[in-house]
Amino acid sequence: MMIELGLTHPAPPPAVFEMLTDPEFIALRCASSEALSFTQSVTTTGPETVVEVERTLSTAELPELLRNFARNGIKVHETLTWGPPAADGARDVQVALDFVGQPMKMRGTMRLVATPEGSALAVRAELKAAIPLLGGKIEKVTAPFIISAIETEEKVGHEWLTSR
Repeated sequence: MMIELGLTHPAPPPAVFEMLTDPEFIALRCASSEALSFTQSVTTTGPETVVEVERTLSTAELPELLRNFARNGIKVHETLTWGPPAADGARDVQVALDFVGQPMKMRGTMRLVATPEGSALAVRAELKAAIPLLGGKIEKVTAPFIISAIETEEKVGHEWLTSR
């Protein structure tokens, strides 16, 4: 199932990149998702910056169909691979989301660009549940939770940027 979102931030791309790769902000966005636990790393090698976050989330609010697959919480491993900035500060990002121990993943891209108001971050990713007969249904009930999490992180980002 394709997930496409257009996010905005009230700051130029270099400031948004700095925020999204700041360990303090990463911890804040994990807290906003009510992660039961999380680990993170940010590694820069040459022009590439890789952000890895692994968080365990409660399944209490999930529909029963999803809780059946992860009764004691679901572990999500996120890898964001940021490319180098273009002359105008725009950046492309490779997105990988793996549901550890589950036959589900999300792969896609993000593009961070300047706008007159600050920045836009376009998200385009394919959510795939590799479960015969149930995969499509699981994708349909999972997608709204992923979209909600991304939108919550956008709000946290706005607060972060306007408070600094």
